[in-house]
Amino acid sequence: MSNIPLFDFQEYISRYSGRPQLLRIEHMLKHQLLDEDDKLEALRFLFDRLKWDRWAYRTDTKFLTFVSNEISGRLGASYSADSEMLKKMELDYNDTLDNKTRLLRYTTLYAKEERENARNNAREENPKKQADKELAAHNLGEFEYNSGKIWEAYEALRQIPYTLLLMIVALECRYFEDLCSLAVQPVINTPECPHNQNEMDFKLICIRSLAHLGRGYGLATDHYYSAACLFANLIKFNMRWLNSTFGLLEP
Repeated sequence: MSNIPLFDFQEYISRYSGRPQLLRIEHMLKHQLLDEDDKLEALRFLFDRLKWDRWAYRTDTKFLTFVSNEISGRLGASYSADSEMLKKMELDYNDTLDNKTRLLRYTTLYAKEERENARNNAREENPKKQADKELAAHNLGEFEYNSGKIWEAYEALRQIPYTLLLMIVALECRYFEDLCSLAVQPVINTPECPHNQNEMDFKLICIRSLAHLGRGYGLATDHYYSAACLFANLIKFNMRWLNSTFGLLEP
């Protein structure tokens, strides 16, 4: 077990899913926050979710190589990223990138044509063409993000209205100034990733708080003040959520 009191690795990672889960494990590994047993368990967990799979798009070769090097043969030959596996992942990445980029190009063209036709014929624009473009851009950005290409993901996602994924990617890219300006911007969910509105609000406050904290580093203290105010709101929000959901607090 870990030397950190009351720390349970499996319980901790069960709170997260997708790439955020993997990145939290990577953080613990790089900052030596796990003992040897938990470290091997974490490396096994990461490798199983990053290795090439014919039925899943797993294309982050850099992340997998890091995990394989950290394992260094301690989990057997099946937990090693050889050149053949990495080549398959690179081929999958290139093929999928071509397909998703082509789809975005076509849907962007169709959306532009629909907008021009609607304007020229004095009619309402069919929103489906624009929705198809936004979905294609989101899918491309999500694919790039899961492949470890965060700047490419940001470029794809910024073509559509602000989404939660765009804000997460911007935070990883350290685009703090962009995130700090989102107070009056609409933030939407994609159809594939619905969220409870309370959960959405909670996550948005978290992201904006971290953005102000990051932007304030080495600069004026007003960003630290903004971060502190947002974190205070976060605590109040969490207390209201606990009360409304579980009735744990007095009204």
